[in-house]
Amino acid sequence: MQINTNLSALNVQRSYALAGEDMAVRLQKLSSGQRINSARDDAAGLAISERMTSGINGLNKARQNINDGISLLQVADGAAGQLLNNFQRMRELAVQAANDTNSQNDRAAIQGEVTALAASNVDIVAGARYNNLGLLDGSFSQQLQIGAGADQTLALSIPAALVPAGYGKQLVNIAPQQSTATGTAVLGAIGYGDVVINGAPVGASSAGALPGQNAGSAFAVAAAINAANVRNVTASASNTLSGDVGATGALAGGSFSINGVSIGAIAGATAAVRAANAAGA
Repeated sequence: MQINTNLSALNVQRSYALAGEDMAVRLQKLSSGQRINSARDDAAGLAISERMTSGINGLNKARQNINDGISLLQVADGAAGQLLNNFQRMRELAVQAANDTNSQNDRAAIQGEVTALAASNVDIVAGARYNNLGLLDGSFSQQLQIGAGADQTLALSIPAALVPAGYGKQLVNIAPQQSTATGTAVLGAIGYGDVVINGAPVGASSAGALPGQNAGSAFAVAAAINAANVRNVTASASNTLSGDVGATGALAGGSFSINGVSIGAIAGATAAVRAANAAGA
C-alpha cells in the first residue's frame, strides 16, 4: 500500500520528472543537431522549417530531372551527329559521281553506298530513343519539370530529322494538254459566254484606246480571252495582211476601211495590202 499524502515528496517527484524531460529534449537537440525537433519546441518555426525542407527536396528532384533532360539531349545529339556525318559522305559521293571520268559501273557502286547510307539514316532515326520516347522522328514534344513549383517547366520538342518521302525537288514529265473552245466564230464583238474555253466562259469584248481597236476587232476579242485567265491559254491579234492577186484596180481615199480605219487611195491589189498595213488595221 502507498499513501500519496507527502506533498514535499510529490513536489520533488514532479520536479525530477520535469528535469528529466528537459534533459531528454536537450539531449535530442544535441544528438540531432537541430534546434527544432517537434512542434513543442517551436510550432511556427517547425512550419517554416518544413516548408523550406519541402522546397529543398523539390529542388533536388528538379536537379535530377534536369540531368535526365541533359542525358536525353545527349542521346539525340549523338544520333543527329551521325546523321550529319552520313549526309556529308553522301554529298562527297554525289560530287565524285558528277565527274565524267567515272564509268557506269563506278557510278552504280557509288549509288550503292549512297543507298546504304540513306538506309542507315532511317535506322538511326528509328533507334534514337530515350526511355521508349522517339527523339528524331518528329513525335517528341514533352515538358521538363525544372523547378519545385508546378509552373516551373521547360517545353522541349525536337523536329523530324528526315524529310518524309514525297518532299523535295523532282523532275516530272507532263504530257501536253489540249485546250478546247466552244462558241460561234463571228467577225464582230462577242458577249459574255459566247466563247467558252476549257469550261471557262469568256467575257464580252470591249474597245481599246487606239484607232481600229473597236469591240469587234481581233484586238478586243484577244484581250477578252486573255482576261478570262484560262490556264495555259493566251490569245494574240495580228493586223498584217499579205497576198498576191492578179487583179488591177484603184480605190479613192476613204472609200475602204478595216475595223473602222479608213484606207488611203490605192491602185492595184499589192498596193491595197500595203495601204492596209500602213493604216494599222
